[in-house]
Amino acid sequence: MVIEYLILPCPRVNLNRMNEGLCFWPAALPDVPTLHEAGVKAFDHANAAYGAYVPAGTPPDAVRRLESALIAAMRAPQVKETLGRAGLGATGLPGKELRRVLDEERRFWRPIVQASGFRGED
Repeated sequence: MVIEYLILPCPRVNLNRMNEGLCFWPAALPDVPTLHEAGVKAFDHANAAYGAYVPAGTPPDAVRRLESALIAAMRAPQVKETLGRAGLGATGLPGKELRRVLDEERRFWRPIVQASGFRGED
């Protein structure tokens, strides 16, 4: 079985020679089922999120301007296409939505991390 995550290595994958295949990113290999479609639910929360942050106390007007510019950039066709080739999905979420997504992920992962006994280093 092959599990392919990034699009960059995908051109090296010869699907005609694979017995089974699964992928995280459906746009990379449209004829290969995603892990979720194949019934593997363990990876529904195994993803990465990138965000832009400003220091506390940044004037709200500056935050709004930066947010608008970053969202516009992330939604630009050239940026979406370039990131897509690297297996990344450009969503361009507003700050409040990103916070909601990250809070949801924290709620999901917190009990798993606590149960594992993991402790971060100072």
